[in-house]
Amino acid sequence: MSKRQASFDAADSTIISASASEITPGFAAAPDCEAPAPTPDFSSSAASGTIRAERPALSASVDPNAPPSPSKVASSSTHPFAEGTYCGSWACGRPEGRGTYTSHLGSSFTGVWRRGWANGSGIYHWADGRCDISHYHGEADRLPLLAAVGEGVRWSKDRSKAFLLRNGVETGEEIPRARAEAIADKLIIAPTVPPARGPAVHSAAKVSKRELESLSGSLSKRQRREIDTRLEDEGGASDDALPFEQVWQLLCPK
Repeated sequence: MSKRQASFDAADSTIISASASEITPGFAAAPDCEAPAPTPDFSSSAASGTIRAERPALSASVDPNAPPSPSKVASSSTHPFAEGTYCGSWACGRPEGRGTYTSHLGSSFTGVWRRGWANGSGIYHWADGRCDISHYHGEADRLPLLAAVGEGVRWSKDRSKAFLLRNGVETGEEIPRARAEAIADKLIIAPTVPPARGPAVHSAAKVSKRELESLSGSLSKRQRREIDTRLEDEGGASDDALPFEQVWQLLCPK
């Protein structure tokens, strides 16, 4: 016997209730952001000795114009996400569906998201104008190289040349336009050749205090003092970070 008992009506031997996983092949659990379905109210019938499931009564005050649940709204608004912003389908406080993530450094990824991870075919635009077409699976901070899976294409800035990618890494092989378009078509990317775009305007790269602290073991006392002094000179900025150029000059003086 299963954990949830299937009961039969004595008159017509009809199954009254059963577990959804027993009836429907491939039954999947609801996403973890959704509340579980209400448990039916099982009442015992003294006359027949069977157990019957009573269907919950529908509310008489259902507003047909009521907005959908916020956790399932496909929104076009912009949300702070990872090291940048996200615009697109949003659920449970994270990307879910199709949308575009744009980092503070100017790069962007447009594609399919599931539970906050890139999870499907997409286009990654580099800040300098190049773009990659591939299948991606991973967190936003792993895009594109550490999240790309399988065969892909990297287009030059002016889209005049295409190069073969394997797991996000350029093989060095320049491929014909027809083959590049065939790879994009297989990944269901349209248009198969993304329009060219100029270099993105973005904020200066910065190194966070947490990243600086992870380097402290390899820094000299003088370098650590200098970093602490420069962080104080920033005046307690909200991001609590230093411009990359300053850190590079400190670590690699001429």
